[in-house]
Amino acid sequence: MMPGSPPGKKLDLSKLTDEEAKHVWDVVQRDFDLRKKEEDRLGVRHRANQMTHMACSANHHKIPSEICDHNGG
Repeated sequence: MMPGSPPGKKLDLSKLTDEEAKHVWDVVQRDFDLRKKEEDRLGVRHRANQMTHMACSANHHKIPSEICDHNGG
């Protein structure tokens, strides 16, 4: 799928040489892998922020204010 194209639209690689098509495929695969890593990284960070917020809400008097204030607690 190309940026700006409708989801599910396939790339037409039929006019490319095998070498060119492989290069395009490698780039698309690398992009997919990087996007997945970024989604995973952001998900971990989001969950950590949620846990900190929950801890600050439940135990505000036990957790230093700079930790809770920094994470929106």
